[in-house]
Amino acid sequence: MHDKEQKSAYQKQIHALKAQQSRVAARLGTAVKRALRIFGGKVREENGAKTFHLKEKGVIPDVARDVVTDLVALHSVPANAVIGAFKRIASALGVPVEGDVSDRSVNRIMLEGGAASEAQFVSTIREAEGVTISSDGTTHKNINLESRHATVIDKDGNIQEFFLGIEQAVNHTSETQFTGWTDLIEDLFEVGNEFCADGERAEQWRVFWNKLTGMMSDHAEDQKKLFRLLRDFKQRCERELRGERWVHKHFGENGLLASMTVISERMIQDVGGTEAWQQLTEDERTKRYEEGRSAYFHKIGEADFDKLPAEAKVDVDFMLWAGCCMHKEMNAFKGFCTGMEGWWKAKGKDGPIKLYNRDNHATVQTAQGTTAAQRAEDRTKGGAVKLVSLAGAIFRHKDRKRGQQDTLRFFFDAELGFTINFPDTSNTRFQSHADACTVLITYLDLLIKFLEYVRDNKGTGKLNHMEQNVLDGFRCRRTIREVVLVVLYAQAISAPYMREIRGPFRSFDSVLEQGPLHAKVIAHLEKIAADPGLLVNDRVEFETASLDGKLWHDPEAIYAALAWIQRCSAEEREEMKDQLTMACKAATETWRRFSSEFQEISKASRENLRRAPMANTNDANEAAFGRERRALRNMPSISHPQLNSRQMFRHNKTSKFLRNMNALNRIKLRKLVRKRDGSGANRAKREKLMKNFKKVAVTRRKKNALQQEKKDQATAKINNTIVISDVTALDEARDAAPRTEKYLTVLQLDEQLNWYQHHFPDGPLPKTKKARGDRMQKFTYLRQAILHRNSQMEAEDVIDSPGEPSPANAMVVDMDDDDEMATDSEADFYRGA
Repeated sequence: MHDKEQKSAYQKQIHALKAQQSRVAARLGTAVKRALRIFGGKVREENGAKTFHLKEKGVIPDVARDVVTDLVALHSVPANAVIGAFKRIASALGVPVEGDVSDRSVNRIMLEGGAASEAQFVSTIREAEGVTISSDGTTHKNINLESRHATVIDKDGNIQEFFLGIEQAVNHTSETQFTGWTDLIEDLFEVGNEFCADGERAEQWRVFWNKLTGMMSDHAEDQKKLFRLLRDFKQRCERELRGERWVHKHFGENGLLASMTVISERMIQDVGGTEAWQQLTEDERTKRYEEGRSAYFHKIGEADFDKLPAEAKVDVDFMLWAGCCMHKEMNAFKGFCTGMEGWWKAKGKDGPIKLYNRDNHATVQTAQGTTAAQRAEDRTKGGAVKLVSLAGAIFRHKDRKRGQQDTLRFFFDAELGFTINFPDTSNTRFQSHADACTVLITYLDLLIKFLEYVRDNKGTGKLNHMEQNVLDGFRCRRTIREVVLVVLYAQAISAPYMREIRGPFRSFDSVLEQGPLHAKVIAHLEKIAADPGLLVNDRVEFETASLDGKLWHDPEAIYAALAWIQRCSAEEREEMKDQLTMACKAATETWRRFSSEFQEISKASRENLRRAPMANTNDANEAAFGRERRALRNMPSISHPQLNSRQMFRHNKTSKFLRNMNALNRIKLRKLVRKRDGSGANRAKREKLMKNFKKVAVTRRKKNALQQEKKDQATAKINNTIVISDVTALDEARDAAPRTEKYLTVLQLDEQLNWYQHHFPDGPLPKTKKARGDRMQKFTYLRQAILHRNSQMEAEDVIDSPGEPSPANAMVVDMDDDDEMATDSEADFYRGA
């Protein structure tokens, strides 16, 4: 078995032999050309066309590199077919092509395009007046991915958006995202400064953070924390840079050098002298020096900053956060649905039929009265959102080999002369559930008819469980009532709102200018809540009911919804109005919560807002993940650096920038990419992911072991408890005077309750210690637990001793921690969990 060094040496030898073999054909061609030159031969031109050389003296010329980069990145030609495609096109144009380019060279050329895009971004930052960033995170095959964009505005008001790549991350914490951003900017400036003109001073990466004016993201708490971290970092960088500039301005280069000397001497003194300093590792010395340098100039910069007027201070530290408007609408829609669904319970009404999955349905039917049946009942939902989620799984399955999507299209073509595609509710899509409700109410009768055809075409003559659930939901009047309410909200609020956010005739392109729109949304919802007859009536006018007063986005859905309302009784209409009021109030609170940043934005000056260009939505990062998934599906073995280079080159429009590079910078670019490609950085990132993967596993094992130890101790303590099993003895303990033998303290009462909770988990006791109340309330609960236990013993005709071990199927409850109810995530909500 060879060790790692021997294996590496063998791999290098194999690579050298393969490279030598691949050069044989080229050497033969070179020998033929040399012979022709020696003996006076000439290379003929076909039809007078000039030959295009893919290599000149063994080097791929810049013009050939540009062609390859454009074809692969801009026109999606596969890298391994790009040379063949180029030769075929040139042949059709009558241009002879000489030479060849290996796949490895093509891949390096694409990496050069990515590095050129990084240099382009840095050069743009140098002239920028303001820059904003945006990011988003997701997972792909259980790997955390972070997408990043930056939007730059120059002094002339020109705005350009840059894609900064998608990187793998060990986790999605705010601290990891913060480190990812700072490392990325340092790396970008390291590349960009390679192409500075002779004599031009390289810009420090801190300049980027000084010019940062805003951040766009979704509304998750980790993103808000990330914003705070970046804002503090921006201020720290500004103070350090301000301190350096102050020293340079007042003392020149000699002053900076003297400052460095003072910092070094101070660091050496802090560790105990020169000998102690030399004993530190290189990394430790660098770290201590950087910390001392940062603190030194930060103090000077802070003093200079304090001299500025208040208005100037605001301008220097200006940085805003804004949330994606698509996420605002999605969360507000969820708030509306939550209020709508909560109306049934609040009013004591029977809600829509529950749409059990196959296992829960069997449990409810065969195990009535058990804990399992109750759990199945609690976990199962019904209503409009659940119905269209299931309908999407049938009519538009995410797996194209399954579902009824093609049959449905053919059916509608036969019935109506055109086809429809049911909205994709199988995946999390913005407004997909509202769109599905719109299709459902418009074509309800036809969809019922279609499912009946599906049933009759099966050999068994029966629908499967999911299909039957959907058909039952279609026929449930209370479920369709929710569908109608969703359609009314979507047409009155969601569709007009999205016209202003993403429509071609929107009033504003920046989210920072959308404060009045969100105030208008809240005011309109309050108007509908106060007068639900604006939407629930025989006749509804879009001029008063719609947010923007314009024609309905889908008039047919409104007509179908109103036709359904007209068939309702007066009592049901009043209930619908009340339900709409409650839902609109819930949506209003959600809109307020997700629009809170406009209070801070409204305080900013017009000039500062102009320096912070931010799109209305975070679509750029959402789209980047979509492109990433499609690319990885088509090219599973492509590396992230390679994929990022192609996407950055295309999105950032780097082709012109690359062609305008001078010859010297093109040589620097090639050297930079060769060095980067041979550094093994991509493998190092994968190893870092695996290292963290193992670290998390070890940490979790230790944590689980500690938790299990605590549970075992709690169980042992419970089993050793001498239990009161008679209500008479309990009453005596309750009436006993303090410090007497029969008196029970709160701690002893909890021990008694813990025993009953452990042995009889389905009893009357609350799940958490906090819910047990004070001492007298604990006595009440303990009495109920004793009575419950005795009744069960009598029913089973079994007398258990207090110290008997717990049944095998008893639930172990950790009494040290409160068991709080967890809320569903947005993804769970839209999957209809």
